[in-house]
Amino acid sequence: MTTNNNIITIIFSKNRPLQLDLLLNSFYLNCMQPNSTDIYIIYTYDDQYENSYNQLIHEQKEKERNNIEFIYEKDFKSFKSSFVYEIKNYQYIMFLVDDNIFTNKFDLSQIKSLLEYNLDAVGFSLRLGKNTKNCYPLKKEQEIPKAIGHHYIMNFSSLHDLLDKGFLPETDFLIFAFDWTTSQLDFNYPLEVSSSIYRIKDIRELLETLRYNNPNDLEAQLYGNLHYFYNKPKLLSYYRSVAFCAPMNKVQNVALNNRSNNMNMFSQESMLTMYENGFRIDPMRFDRFISNGCHQEVALYTLEEYEKYGL
Repeated sequence: MTTNNNIITIIFSKNRPLQLDLLLNSFYLNCMQPNSTDIYIIYTYDDQYENSYNQLIHEQKEKERNNIEFIYEKDFKSFKSSFVYEIKNYQYIMFLVDDNIFTNKFDLSQIKSLLEYNLDAVGFSLRLGKNTKNCYPLKKEQEIPKAIGHHYIMNFSSLHDLLDKGFLPETDFLIFAFDWTTSQLDFNYPLEVSSSIYRIKDIRELLETLRYNNPNDLEAQLYGNLHYFYNKPKLLSYYRSVAFCAPMNKVQNVALNNRSNNMNMFSQESMLTMYENGFRIDPMRFDRFISNGCHQEVALYTLEEYEKYGL
């Protein structure tokens, strides 16, 4: 992919064509500049998912999303080698996973500017905000950290333009900055791969030298090296989060303690059947949705839709 973009988006996907389709559609719905990032989807699958991924790739091409490139993990020597080479041409990196859902508008230009001028910030989290009071993996309520300060950087010419676009000036694009080193649970987890943006120069060496074989390994290795980032104690996010993960099923056998929903209608097999039968999740279903945490179980479709497409 040859563009002038300076931000690369890496999406990790396995056995989730239906959820990946929702992620991509919700991204293009909510990102203010969806073509200003080059999107590399690192995907793998069990045999029964091959046709659906091929269909998904075809549908993205039909939508003329020319900034997307699908990279089949097994075409490379390792999971790591499938994407590390690509990062050398960029300044910023956004990590996503296939059960991410974008719910509110976000501005990549604003985020890059914030990272450029807040050199003591380790990154920008799209999944954290003052609404994310629940730590889903540990089943605990978490304290919202004290704000270091607020930044209100807009790319709109006037408040009138803002209101015309349907945004709420008291929350949309208002930035929440806090000290992650003294925070709790999710707010004390600044390096992760499910909806955050970082400067590549800050994490390049770790991405290139750490040993990992899948996204869970990568995130664990990043967490194990947090001590290198205590000189960047600030973490940025929006006042209200713009993305969350919907842990409705489990597709990996690495982090077996990770929580997920266990309802059959949201199993990866049921979602495959629904995708093959032509069902697609409307991203507007989650428009302006406010999650209670970085992870939240939600109904991706109704029982009636499941009975029509999934059985």
